[in-house]
Amino acid sequence: MLYGDMKESSMNTVPLPAARANCLQVVIRYLHGQHFRSDTDRCWDEMVEVYSLAAQYQVDLLCQRIALLVPSLVSAREFGDLLNAAIPRRAEELLKASVEAMNKVLVFDSMSFQGWSKESIEYCLENVQFHPNVTETMVAEAVLSAASSSGSVTAEGENGQNASVRGDCTVEGSDDCLVVEVVPSCSGVERKTLGSYTVTLRPMMTKSAQRHFLIRIRANGSEELWL
Repeated sequence: MLYGDMKESSMNTVPLPAARANCLQVVIRYLHGQHFRSDTDRCWDEMVEVYSLAAQYQVDLLCQRIALLVPSLVSAREFGDLLNAAIPRRAEELLKASVEAMNKVLVFDSMSFQGWSKESIEYCLENVQFHPNVTETMVAEAVLSAASSSGSVTAEGENGQNASVRGDCTVEGSDDCLVVEVVPSCSGVERKTLGSYTVTLRPMMTKSAQRHFLIRIRANGSEELWL
């Protein structure tokens, strides 16, 4: 950032009010010849910030080194951490790499979206091609589990963290609208019905024949567009 034809090369002080010192230090050390090494203790939030700083100041090789780490990810939690950090920073190359990796290795189940932000779940559902054995019910369970644990969907007076699917999936209104009803459950032997959530998944096919979903969650009679 201090060399070449960039505007910062003529500045005595380069203002970086939003940059974290440890992330900026990685970029500066790389510019001075220190090899970049992935640190297992460094979270994706920091890695994406380093990537964003490197992209801002055209340190392309450092961007490439960080992007090469994405194909090594395996678990849904890791992908969620990456998306949570990359989406608000608009790190498009990392997002593209994450989709390619998830298409290859992501093993999806009803807990896959735990820890994911709403925006990350939406991005995944819009861009990732799920394996044919991933059913709409599994997606509904995963979305509801993430929404309940994050507090996005709650029953009156209680939270629905232990929500579970009740009964079979039923079609409401049209053939392409799948409704899954779930009931919050209390801990222990006694189980009370505190209200019901309705998760509506509307499967959509793209030109590339990939399956995507538009999801609505309705809690206690009031409908809220969650995705």
